[in-house]
Amino acid sequence: MSYARSSENGSDVYVFSNGEELFCSKCDLVDTYDFSTSSWPAMIEHLKEHVEKGDVVPDHTFERLNEEIEEADGGQPRPRNKRLEKALKKIVEKHGGVFERLAEDSTDE
Repeated sequence: MSYARSSENGSDVYVFSNGEELFCSKCDLVDTYDFSTSSWPAMIEHLKEHVEKGDVVPDHTFERLNEEIEEADGGQPRPRNKRLEKALKKIVEKHGGVFERLAEDSTDE
């Protein structure tokens, strides 16, 4: 999932997620090729550094990252792998009774 693409909407950054980590690609603020983190708040702070440097980071980038934080279930937020979540939901819907029986069996011990 892409949060910002270089030169799209005037953006100077390319920010994307592989489902587990967030990346600021070809980032000139770090010594490595990319800045990466599994934390949305850390990426927001990183992008604020770009803004302070004078780089253009589209407003929608911050909005989308903040939406992800709001949707996260407590703890350290991580980017969601929506395809995996959809597949797991289908499995639970199809085999939900199996999981309930396993949970009951585990409490009997």
